[in-house]
Amino acid sequence: FPFTKVFPGGCEQSSVVNELVPFIDNVLNQKSAATEQHPQKNNNTLIFSWGQTGSGKTTLISGDDNNPSLVAAAAARLLQQSQQKTDEHPHLNYKLTFSVVEVYNEQVYDLLANKER
Repeated sequence: FPFTKVFPGGCEQSSVVNELVPFIDNVLNQKSAATEQHPQKNNNTLIFSWGQTGSGKTTLISGDDNNPSLVAAAAARLLQQSQQKTDEHPHLNYKLTFSVVEVYNEQVYDLLANKER
C-alpha cells in the first residue's frame, strides 16, 4: 500500500495535525469524475492511524490536556469551510458525517458512542 506520509516516533502532535490540514481541506474541494457527473455523491477522506500499543494513536485522534484532538480540529475546519462556501454560494448544501472507530483485538469500537467498552 502506498502511504502519503509516515510520521517518525517522537513527532509532536501539533505538527501531525498541521500536516493533515491539506487532507482535511481537500474534503470539500475534491473534484472527480464521480462528483462532476453526480454532484450529490459523497467525497470521502480517510485518516488512518496505525502503530504499536503506546505509540500515540488514541492521543492523536482523541487529544489530551496538552495536545489538540485531530477529530476536533478536522470538524472545526470542515464546519468553518462549509459555512464560508455556503456564504459565498447560497445554493450549496453540505452534509458532514464523521466516524471514529478503533479496531482492537479484532473488535470494532465506535469512539463517538456514549458507551463503555
